[in-house]
Amino acid sequence: MWNPKKEWLHGKTIKFFPEIVKTSKRMVDAAKILDIPIFVTEQYPKGLGHTVPDLGLADIKKYEKTRFSMCVPDLVPAINDSNNIILVGIEAHACVLQTTLDLLEKGKNVHVVVDAVSSRTLPDRLELDFGTSVVLSAILLPF
Repeated sequence: MWNPKKEWLHGKTIKFFPEIVKTSKRMVDAAKILDIPIFVTEQYPKGLGHTVPDLGLADIKKYEKTRFSMCVPDLVPAINDSNNIILVGIEAHACVLQTTLDLLEKGKNVHVVVDAVSSRTLPDRLELDFGTSVVLSAILLPF
């Protein structure tokens, strides 16, 4: 799952953006190999831009949203069949946080990949301790 902003904005304002993209791409590739469903939301793409092409998600449906959580009405039915959700994306303190809280409320097991999540500031990036599993990609994908 990915919550993007404009590409030019990413590299200039999101902490560790190249590393976040690289790790997120590994997660996407693994999900495709393992046939794990991938859900992508785009925060107001008309104004903020689309998902970065480096992630290799051209063939994946994108759900547009204008609120922080990716639990939008069009996407929720698709998520209902999944008990475990792995999250990557930006902004940690807004979109990732609100998505996590909504998924926890729905009884989902949420795993935030800490090295595939970031924000504009380091304190925002570190605001991940909200009742979920915070894991490194190396734990999920040790190859």
